[in-house]
Order: sequence, then C-alpha cells, then structure tokens
Amino acid sequence: MLGARLLFLAFVISTALRPAAAAQGSLPLGAPRPIAAGDSLWTEELTWMEVRDAIKAGKTTVLVATGGVEQNGPYVAGGKHNYVLQTVLPYIARAIENTLIAPIVKFVPEGAIEPSPTGHMLYPGTISVEDATFEALLTDICRSYKAHGFRDIVLLGDSGGNQAGMEKVANALNSKWAGTATRVHYLAEYYSEDPWSYEFLKSRGIVQIDKTPAPGEKPDRPAHTRNGIHDDIYYEAQIAVHDPKLIRADERLKAGLFSLHGVNMAPIAKTIELGRELAEYRAGITANAFQRSLSRLRVGAQAHVSFPAQDGGLVFADVYGKGERGVVLAHGGRFNKESWSKQARVLADAGFRVLAIDFRGYGESRGPGQSDIYNAPLRLDVLAAVRYLRKTGAKTVSLVGGSMGGDAAAGAMIEAQPGEIDRLVLLAALTDAPPEKLNGRKLFIIARDDADGTGPRLPRLRAYYEKTPEPKEMIILDGSAHAQFLFQTDQADRVMREILRFLTAP
Repeated sequence: MLGARLLFLAFVISTALRPAAAAQGSLPLGAPRPIAAGDSLWTEELTWMEVRDAIKAGKTTVLVATGGVEQNGPYVAGGKHNYVLQTVLPYIARAIENTLIAPIVKFVPEGAIEPSPTGHMLYPGTISVEDATFEALLTDICRSYKAHGFRDIVLLGDSGGNQAGMEKVANALNSKWAGTATRVHYLAEYYSEDPWSYEFLKSRGIVQIDKTPAPGEKPDRPAHTRNGIHDDIYYEAQIAVHDPKLIRADERLKAGLFSLHGVNMAPIAKTIELGRELAEYRAGITANAFQRSLSRLRVGAQAHVSFPAQDGGLVFADVYGKGERGVVLAHGGRFNKESWSKQARVLADAGFRVLAIDFRGYGESRGPGQSDIYNAPLRLDVLAAVRYLRKTGAKTVSLVGGSMGGDAAAGAMIEAQPGEIDRLVLLAALTDAPPEKLNGRKLFIIARDDADGTGPRLPRLRAYYEKTPEPKEMIILDGSAHAQFLFQTDQADRVMREILRFLTAP
C-alpha cells in the first residue's frame, strides 16, 4: 500500500513539474489547421489556429472596446453599453478592414464601491472596478495582442467614464513601445464626435425632448439622460439590432409605453433598421478617426520619393514600411499609386518595404512615350523602381502588377539582370512579354469571368501561363472583377492572403 501511495505521489509531482506548454497541448505552433477556418470577426469565437492564420494573412488590427454594467432606467438591461458594442463593432471592423474584435471589456469604473456607493453604484446590478484595475486590465489585454503579432490595437469606449483610462493606457504603451512596430490607438471620436449621434438622428427627423431640463439647459439637446432616465434612442435602436428583449419591446408595447422622450419606437422593425443605420454611421466616424491616428502615430511610415528611369523619365512613388524585402506595386490603366494604399499597408505590416509607383503620364511622373501610354516603355519605370529599392537597402525585390502594370512588370522581369527581381505577381495581366523568357517565381491571379471587348480573358491567360517556365502557379477566383478591381469585391481578403503567402514563402 505504501509503495502504491509513493508511486501515485511521484506521478502527481512529475505531472505538476511538466512544462506549461506541454500542459496546454502538444500541437506545434506552426501546425496546419485540420479543417477550414471559421469566418467570425470576434477573436473569442475563433480557434488559436484561425487567429494565427488571420494575423499571417494581414489582419493585424484588433478592436478593444469597453462597455459597462450599470443602471439604464426602467426599460433597458444593465449591459446597455456592451450590447451596443455587440452591434456596432462588426461594422467598425469591416469599415477599417483587416480587423478582428477582442472580447468586450464589460467591467469599468462606475463609481465608488465603499465605504458609500456613488454614481451608478447606487443602483442594484451595477458592477464597478477601480481606475487602477481597469487600466491594468486594458494594459495586459494590449500586451497580449502585441505578443501575438497585432500591430494596431484600437481602444474605444461606449461610456463616458471609460475615456480617461483608455487614453492613459494608450499614451503609456505608445511611449513604452516607441521602438517597436505596435501602436495603440485611442479613438475618442467614437464617443465624442456627434455624441449620441444627436445630429444624425435630427437629420432623420428624430428629436428627443427633455421635459425636465436643468436650469439653463434646452429641452432639445445632446444628452445621455433626459426626463430622469439614463437612456437614449441612440442606445435602444442599436441594442434592438442585437435583441429587442433587452429593451423590453414586447412588455412596453403591451403597456403602451414603447416610446422614449417623445419618440414613438413602434414598429420594432423600424427601430432595428435605425439601429443598423446608427451602427454604420458610427463605424464611418471611427474608421476615419483610425486613419488619422495611423498618420499621427506612424509618422515616417509613408514617404514620397522620385528617381530617374534609364531613358530620362522621372518616376514618382510612395514608400511604405521598412525592411530588406522590397515590393514594387505597378498600377493598372485606370488606377494610380494611391490606389494601392490599403494593400501597401498590409504588405508593410508584414515586413516589406513597399514602393507604389505612378507610371509616366500619371501624377507627376513623366517620360518619353507618355502621350501614348499603352505603347510607352513602362517596363523602364518598373526597373527604375526595382533599382531604387536595391540601392536603398532591399536585398530582394518582388513585383505586383495589375493589368497594364502587370504587362510592364513582366517586361521588367525579362529585361532585369539575373537575380535583380525575385518574384512576380500578375493580376489579370495579358502581356506581350515572351512567355518562355519569364523566369523566376510567378503567381497569376484572375477572376473566372473577367472579360474585355474581345471576350473572356481566362482562356488567353491560361494559354500564356502554359508556355511560361516553372516555378509558377495560377489562382482562379469567382466573379468577373478585373485586376485591381478585385480589391473592391468580397475576394479582396483572399487576394491579399494569396499574395502574402506567395511573397513570404521560402
């Protein structure tokens, strides 16, 4: 019996001393997913493999939103702010693009707990935390996402009491992480720009009246509290999108009380539709604020340069990112260098130094032949960009070209010196470059029903592809979008994933 006990004790001790990683599971971090990925934007609804692969595919922005649990009058559930965020955050993530959503931070400062409750803590059901607790929690959440590779961490809050703590955390972490690639964006505009969407609601003919305003205040004004109730159509409509039960819609309809501050909220379908419109409106405000924050916090991430082409042309370009791996983005006939801005930022976030060029005849770029753009020596503009990147420190340079830009990129690859260009991505580019001379790694991407005045492009591109030497691959997408227009479709994320996979493969 003693021997059995000793053996059991030894087993317990050996188990306790095993490395933590082994205790969590033995799958290597690079293990492939055994099934297709889920499509949720919420990190808590994704597996760790799905989050890992989303980051690799360029989804390096995450929304960390703070709500609260507090009293909200006789009709609305205490989690009001959290339910608003459940509705609006997916709209924001889609507006910003390449963005995931963290679990909502539901516990925030709501007033003193003891010795005597204050603020919302006077009302049963409210949960409050100390400012230091709130800030420590936010800090560790941000640290966690940074550790896993997120580069842009967005803090936004649906309640006024959350704002100071979020701003304090963002400032502290940005100071601490100044030498890293990660930034924390506190977006006050989500809460403060057109607060409670007062002007937006008025533009829809919705005016809420406070019959008991404080001295000196107008009955019609932006406010989170009217008629003694901490509630607003702004909140109720967005909550109704999530679940009308949370605003007690049925009970109020039966009691003849389905109105707020003089606004009739029936039928519920009308209120739900208004909630969707409000979410889209707030998403636009927030996405614009994020772009401003990017410009403010990533100073130097984009520069404007020019360099000569070998025939006397002058090429102007935008530079994104830093690193020893270069990428030249060559636009199509109906686009320009600015058209690549979103894709360039994704590539820069993946560690590439990106050069988006304007061909001669576009923007400030100029050179021989620019008056007849489709017969101009555009390959020389691409070659000039390749050599600029090489001269400024790039050890490898790859090309991504859409349509006309793809033709120019293919011509540049053939004319380049051996080893000067590493890889080539062609977006629906039908090129006159001799296919047998197109050496190096190549990725062809085209939509199945892409067509021009002479018919479908796919059969012609497939015939060209068959004549090019290995290594090569072709991806055929659903739809009919041509070249860079693919980035304006629901295929945009996949196109960027495939480009990133191809450019980063060993």
